[in-house]
Amino acid sequence: MGKFDSHIGEAKEYDIDGEKYLFKPLTIRHLSKFFEVMKAFGDTKNEEDIFKNLTPGVADTLAELISAMLQKSYPDIEEEKRNEFALKYFSILMQALFEINNFGAQQDNEAMEKVNALRDRISKKDADTPKV
Repeated sequence: MGKFDSHIGEAKEYDIDGEKYLFKPLTIRHLSKFFEVMKAFGDTKNEEDIFKNLTPGVADTLAELISAMLQKSYPDIEEEKRNEFALKYFSILMQALFEINNFGAQQDNEAMEKVNALRDRISKKDADTPKV
């Protein structure tokens, strides 16, 4: 074990539709983009505020971060398949992104509760939507 190994963020396993996925944290190269997203969500009071703050620019940055997390975690999967997966499971991946990439800061439990509430709301909406 090298000098830095014990300080590097650990991957975390997530269950998505009955399958296990291991997502790895991002690196310092993604710090500015991560803070861009955190700044946009910093003043959210409730889950509806997340949608208000999710401008096209913030959504693109969030998509880039999720894509980078998937690339790092599953580099052998084709980009197009990663992108389709990211769109289908966007809210779960957004939660994973925030949970495993705290960049040494304590997690903001209130922000995570809002993300979880949003994910639950989206999941319920998806379940209520008739399949075509």
